[in-house]
Amino acid sequence: MNLFVKNIFVFVTALAALTAGAQEFNLSFQYTATSSAQFNPTNAPLAQGAVVDTLVSRWNTIDAGGQSTARTFGPVALVSSDGTSSNIIVSGTAGYCWANDISPTNHTKDWVMMDSWFGFKDTEALNVTGIPESLQTNGYKVVIYGDCGVSRTMNYTLGGITNTIKNTGTFSGSLVTGSNTVIFSGLHLAAFSITGNQTSSVRSAINGLRILPDPPYPKIVSFTVNHRYLTPGDTATLCWQVENANTVVIEPTLGDVTLLTTNGAGSCTLPITTNTVFTITAKREEDDPLASATLTVRTGSPPPNLLVFLVDDMGWQDTSVPFNYNAAGNAVISAMNQRYRTPSMERLAASGIQFTAAYANPVCSPTRVGIMTGKSSARHHVTNWTTVNGAEPGGSNSTDLKPPSNWLRTGMASAETNTLPHLLAQTGYRTIHVGKAHFGSIGSYARYPQNIGFDVNIAGSEIGNPASYYGTNDFGTGSNHVPGLEAYHGQDIFLTEALTLEMNKQIESAVTNDVPFFAYMAHYAVHTPWDQDERFAANYSKLTAPQRAFATLIEGMDKSLGDILNKLETLGVAENTLVVFISDNGGDNINTPLRSKKGTLYEGGVRVPMIWSWAKTNSANSFQAALPIASGSRQTDSVLAWDIYPTLLGLAGATGPASIDGQDLSGYLRGTPGFHRAQQFAIHYPHYRTPQDPGSLWRDGDWKLIYNYQTGTGELYNVASDLSETNNLAASQPERVMAMSRALARDLNRLGALFPQWITNNVSVPPVMPNLPLLDLDNDGLPDLQEDVNANGLWDDGETDPGLSDTDGDHTHDGAEIRTGTDPLNSASNFIVSRSTSGGLAERLFWPSKVGASYRIEKSSSLTPVSWEVVIDNVPGVSGQTFFDPPIHQSGGAVQFYRVMLK
Repeated sequence: MNLFVKNIFVFVTALAALTAGAQEFNLSFQYTATSSAQFNPTNAPLAQGAVVDTLVSRWNTIDAGGQSTARTFGPVALVSSDGTSSNIIVSGTAGYCWANDISPTNHTKDWVMMDSWFGFKDTEALNVTGIPESLQTNGYKVVIYGDCGVSRTMNYTLGGITNTIKNTGTFSGSLVTGSNTVIFSGLHLAAFSITGNQTSSVRSAINGLRILPDPPYPKIVSFTVNHRYLTPGDTATLCWQVENANTVVIEPTLGDVTLLTTNGAGSCTLPITTNTVFTITAKREEDDPLASATLTVRTGSPPPNLLVFLVDDMGWQDTSVPFNYNAAGNAVISAMNQRYRTPSMERLAASGIQFTAAYANPVCSPTRVGIMTGKSSARHHVTNWTTVNGAEPGGSNSTDLKPPSNWLRTGMASAETNTLPHLLAQTGYRTIHVGKAHFGSIGSYARYPQNIGFDVNIAGSEIGNPASYYGTNDFGTGSNHVPGLEAYHGQDIFLTEALTLEMNKQIESAVTNDVPFFAYMAHYAVHTPWDQDERFAANYSKLTAPQRAFATLIEGMDKSLGDILNKLETLGVAENTLVVFISDNGGDNINTPLRSKKGTLYEGGVRVPMIWSWAKTNSANSFQAALPIASGSRQTDSVLAWDIYPTLLGLAGATGPASIDGQDLSGYLRGTPGFHRAQQFAIHYPHYRTPQDPGSLWRDGDWKLIYNYQTGTGELYNVASDLSETNNLAASQPERVMAMSRALARDLNRLGALFPQWITNNVSVPPVMPNLPLLDLDNDGLPDLQEDVNANGLWDDGETDPGLSDTDGDHTHDGAEIRTGTDPLNSASNFIVSRSTSGGLAERLFWPSKVGASYRIEKSSSLTPVSWEVVIDNVPGVSGQTFFDPPIHQSGGAVQFYRVMLK
């Protein structure tokens, strides 16, 4: 098992520890007035007073612009420290530029590099592209120098990680990590952006930065065990392979195993009496970072095997298995169902449960990251598909909007360690990835599946589609070449078949080694290019060439499913293996009766086929007895692709984090009555893709709202009665539109969603509530938009809650409190009638009021609903308090009750 753990780096505080070299790039921002004291970009030594003049011979200097002004600069090509040109390009927008000392000769306040700075004021960023492949491969660090002459906490965010400088004021002359220097290390990105504090009053400053190669730190290449599940007292053999390490330690029990390690490799056999988590630590020198990895050896019976069979771009109708059923429960067979041949899917559906309302994201990467993390795209922030080099996908801007500036273009965040394969590996599974990954771009943490917890990766990388499906073409050339299948190059074999053969080999290896497996079969099919699989072409002779090619991709995918199911039977583990079949987004072909296709929020873009089944049914099997799945069953409740994460973790006995969006579907699998996942959820796609503007959808039972960020309007459909989404009910049901718009806005806010931005000013565009000025959904006497002043759907400070009639819980409606002069946000300020004795038996009643209010006073002797009679009507309110003196009554007389009502 290969586990890759983020290294913890120990940084020195002196710049002298950063040595010079040809792959170093140095950048300084300077203010125009200090030009005679600038860092010299071409000559050595540097100008007098430069902090690092004895260490570095060459700096790239950028004029930071006029003092106290914003400025857009670049693109600027950087020269390396040895004077050679490079492809690194720097550009950005400074929200604020300054010079602590603008005199060219006076440096009493700061030293040269710290004199002038580039400042983040609101949404500005410093962008760097074109990092050399050698730095990407071996890793590099970015050193940022920040000093603004003011005591201030300054944040810097790069690649999803934030580091902080607590600046104490004027530069002291010493470079100290955390005081005027931050270091981002272990980077492999092809490009990156740096952002700072997102506030105009507390800006982050960059005076200079350096891009430097990381040293060859220790690395755990592999840490494996021959058996993950043992009978207590049996022996296990641990094997390890490390690089760049002088000391190797394995705990518990073994301690220092350096003497057992030759050329980085070693092994040891020891008895196992209880569940044990082994940790290997590799170290080079004392001050170097440590590399570590863990594996778990368990005693007792293994958990079930897990197979996720993920198809790319397969639509809800791209199968002979019908997923459309009418109200009577009868299948509605479409022309597409009749066109395609998918007997293996039929076999799986006959033995398991179909989810006829399963949903994914409109495009692939967000769904794939969701399956790995259990999070929706609104939370994990990979909101669009990732490109090979991490650039923005083409055609991303609408008429006025562009994508969120900080969505994770390069893929899954490097801080994401609670991935499905990682947690399953810790539980004892061998985790196998075969096929399309598309979790991240070149140079990113998630580029290769083994970095997110897979023990085995075959053919998975940054690419989202193959250059070719043909082995005779070596599966293509160029940036979309499928890697890792060189053994099949030149052969007459289709990509789908090659991947299936590789998966079956890996499953057999796991079974042979008596290790439970999590197999993630992620086909490139049926994504373009629609290369024809000649094995099945004769079955579709009456179709056009594109239709025939696509149909062969479908049938080839289905054959793969059947081949794997047959392999599981041959190996004798089919009864112990749970299979999940799903597509990563809506179809890219004909989706009738669903509207539209991949890339949209209509049903054709997000509704996908999903089947769960044991690979072979046997009610006597212990796993199936614990999780009985009724053969040929169906479920119409909405479920989501990221529900796979908690469901599989639960079945495996593993525990994931609480902050996820997926919900356990095992209740549906067991056939337990009732809802087992919330039927209210959001799918977030803040990107433009023809013909869909940036949008989000909100489902609430049968109802679906699609919010359009470009127009600020919503479309409303009842999907149960209008599956094709042809009847937009927004105009006829404004109350529902308002309620669902507010629910969407609040859920996206809860998840930390990123929103599109105006092209003209970079301002984010969250949802806006519909313009319905008289609508009062909570019936509190205040129109919703009067309560939600900025119409963002949220309950902001100083606002009453438009979704709650009594915001402060004092039993008086918000509108009534406003009308009578009490505070609807303060439960101590409430509408209550008080009394005071004015001498003798007379009492005075008084209550809070304000001018313009009108009150009615009623009395009763029995407090029954029908016994109240009006004493006085239309009592005008006065500012502060209104008074009423009841008639004097005699001691021993009938008791009278009074009440005051706001009219």
